[in-house]
Amino acid sequence: LTVRLAPGFEGTYLSTVMAVFGSFVFATTAFLAISQTNAKRVLAYSTIGNLGLIIACAGINTPLAINAAIALIIFHAISKGLMFLAVGVIEHHIWSRNIEDMEGLAGKLPVISWVSIAGMISMLLMPFGVLVSKWIGLEAASGGVSPFFLGSAWMPLVLAFMALGSTASMVFWLKWMDRLLAQTPQAMGPSPEQMGFFYYLTVIVLLLGAVVLSICMAPLVSGLVAPAAESLGYGIPFTFEGWHLWTAFGLFAPWPLTILVAAGLVLPLLLVRVRQAELRPVYLCGEHVALTEMKFRAVADEPVDVQTGGFYLQRVLGEKILARWVVNPAGVILWLIIFAVVLI
Repeated sequence: LTVRLAPGFEGTYLSTVMAVFGSFVFATTAFLAISQTNAKRVLAYSTIGNLGLIIACAGINTPLAINAAIALIIFHAISKGLMFLAVGVIEHHIWSRNIEDMEGLAGKLPVISWVSIAGMISMLLMPFGVLVSKWIGLEAASGGVSPFFLGSAWMPLVLAFMALGSTASMVFWLKWMDRLLAQTPQAMGPSPEQMGFFYYLTVIVLLLGAVVLSICMAPLVSGLVAPAAESLGYGIPFTFEGWHLWTAFGLFAPWPLTILVAAGLVLPLLLVRVRQAELRPVYLCGEHVALTEMKFRAVADEPVDVQTGGFYLQRVLGEKILARWVVNPAGVILWLIIFAVVLI
C-alpha cells in the first residue's frame, strides 16, 4: 500500500521522514535480533526490519528505489515464508524454538537443517534476490537525484542506517547457521526425520522458488517488477541483456554468481572426507573425565561440564537496553515528526 501511495507524496517532507524512519527500523530491529535466542522472534524482527526497508525505499521515491521495494516484497516473502515453515518443522522435531537447542542439528536432522541453512543463505548472500534488492535500494539512496530529500542532508543518515542494518542482519543469520552446524564429540548420528511428506514438500518448493526466481532475476524484473513500477508513473531504471540486469551503478549477472556460490557449498562436501582415525578429543584446558564425555577435571579434581553456546550480547543489545535508550526515544521522536509533517 505504501509503495502504491508513493507517487502521492513524492518531493514532500513526508517522503523524507519515511526514508529516515524506515531505514531506522531496519537497523534497530537487526540489532535487536542479534540478542534473541527464540528462532521465531529472530524471524519476526527480521520481517519488521525488511518491511522498514521497503518503507525506506518508498520514501526515497526514485524509480530505482520503487523497483527495489517491489522486488524486495517478492523475494522476502518467499525466503521468509520458507524460514517460518522450516522453523516450524524443526520445532515439531525437537519441541523447542530455542536456537541453542538446535546445536548440531545439521548432523542429526540433515534434511530440514540444510533446507533451513539454504533459506538463511537466500536472505544474505548473492545471487539471491533479497540481497540484490537491498543492493538496488542502497544504490538508490546513494545516487538518488529525486527532490524527495529536499537537499542531501538526510542521505548519509539513511545510508548509514541501511548499512548498519545489513551488517547486523549478516551477524544474526551467520550466528544461527553456526548453531546448526556446530558439532560436539558426543553428537549422535543422523536421526530418522519422520514427518509427513507435505512438511518437506512445502519448504523444498519454496527453496526452489527462491533459487529459480533469483537466477531469473532479470526476466522477473523486466516482466513484472519494472512494469508494476511503470504503472505507478516511474521510469525503468534498468537495461536488460538476456539474463543480465544493468543499472547505472553496475551489472548483476546471476549465472556466474550462482555457479560460484554452488561451487563453494558443494565442492567441500565432495572433496573433504574426514576419517574416524583422524578425529581427536577436544582440548578442554584440563584432564578429560572420559574421551566420550564433555567433562574435564578442574580444581580438586572435580568434574566440570563443558558448555557451548552462541554469543548474544544481551547486556548491550538486549530488548530492555535498546528499547529504553534507543528504540523508544528515537521512535517517539520520529513518529511525532511524521504526524507534524502530515498536519502541516
